[in-house]
Amino acid sequence: MFFSDKERVCLELAERITLIAQNEISDDLYHMVSKYFSDKEYIEIVMMINTVNLWNRIAITFGKK
Repeated sequence: MFFSDKERVCLELAERITLIAQNEISDDLYHMVSKYFSDKEYIEIVMMINTVNLWNRIAITFGKK
């Protein structure tokens, strides 16, 4: 096993947020996240994921891949 359950939940959340047009953040996923993280930590994780996605979109827009 390469990732702990806690890490897998974060990766699943990152995937769902990154591909938000094709996915949803279900109540089940939120409850899985809340088993490992406080509300404050959840907000911080969501902001980190969105920040990285923003950087990637800016880089792609300017031809950086």
